Amino acid sequence: MESLKKQGTYADYLLNVFPTKTFPNHQSIATGLYPETHGVLGNTYYDPETKRVEHIGQQMFHYSDYVVPIWVISWITDRKKPANLVMFYIEQPDAYGHAVGTNAPLFKDMLRKLDNATKYLQDQLEAHHLADKVNVIQLSDHGMITITPQTFINITQYMKEGTYTWAGASPCIQITPQKGHEEEIYLALKDASIKNGHFKVYKKQDYPNSGTTKTIQGLLQSL
Repeated sequence: MESLKKQGTYADYLLNVFPTKTFPNHQSIATGLYPETHGVLGNTYYDPETKRVEHIGQQMFHYSDYVVPIWVISWITDRKKPANLVMFYIEQPDAYGHAVGTNAPLFKDMLRKLDNATKYLQDQLEAHHLADKVNVIQLSDHGMITITPQTFINITQYMKEGTYTWAGASPCIQITPQKGHEEEIYLALKDASIKNGHFKVYKKQDYPNSGTTKTIQGLLQSL
């Protein structure tokens, strides 16, 4: 990575879209659109039509860990009609960062492995005489910071079990109250947010519109 930085150009950071989750930012990077336009509002969401919490994961993508996609690999090196835009995502170090924190030896070891993967990519471009024809852009979908259990906010303690459905996690949680419990849950969370001082609660119709982010289902707890 340091070699690419010296040979090319770099930015100190990029500006995320809100919510600062993986898949909303992936779609914004790929399309240049805000979540309100491309429609991916989180890694997890509640679908009011199916009444299910949907999780964005492997089940939403058609691929197999046991199959090498030679049709894709061959496309990249095709002499007549090569691919002119190729995107791929590596889930590390995100997965380890969430699991063990950014200061853990396991996380730092993964950084070294990813650095080797970056070198391998560059070596392969050179071996196939593509290094001077391909622009490699490495991006991150969001940042990461170390937190401690003392800073966790367990909002379930403020709501009665069985009166709501929720989806997502920090920085934005989507809460859908069961019919008849809307005001009860809103007032309970509003009171808790005032006492806690570290999160805010909005009804859907009152959620601040930044000009690029539309309101979402149910109540939103903004951490």
